[in-house]
Amino acid sequence: MCRGQVFATDFIVALSIFLFVLALALVLSNNVNVRASVIEEYNELEEASFNAVNQLILSGGEPINWNQFSDLNEVNSLGLAESRNVLDKNKVEWLVDNNALQYNGVKELLGLSKYELRISLQDLNGTELNKIGMDADENKQIISVERYVLYDGNLCKIRIGVIE
Repeated sequence: MCRGQVFATDFIVALSIFLFVLALALVLSNNVNVRASVIEEYNELEEASFNAVNQLILSGGEPINWNQFSDLNEVNSLGLAESRNVLDKNKVEWLVDNNALQYNGVKELLGLSKYELRISLQDLNGTELNKIGMDADENKQIISVERYVLYDGNLCKIRIGVIE
């Protein structure tokens, strides 16, 4: 009759292999979680920037005459459009003139309160006509969305940069 016996060296080898595989699985799962987190943050930033640009160029805001108020506390939503993709010059100028005082309110109304924001209006040659917000630090992640609009009778580009 033969009896099976486990020797100490067999046990140590098996335990070592098991611990190595377990450690490898933990490291790889952590790496996958970090990548998923980065992708999720990027997608959130991208969605926020698309929503902000659409809100600005497709809507006139609520109330429609929000630019006649001295404070944004009475405004429900922000929009720069006279009609679809046609910007109201008075609303753009109000934002430019009140950039320093109303920056946080603008971000909040656009759903970007946890990000920084830069809105740039450029002609087709790339010359900046108006700028709202702040410039991005080169170490920060930025998502830029660009749309073509009519502004003051001319075809222009509006670029919204949402900065992490």
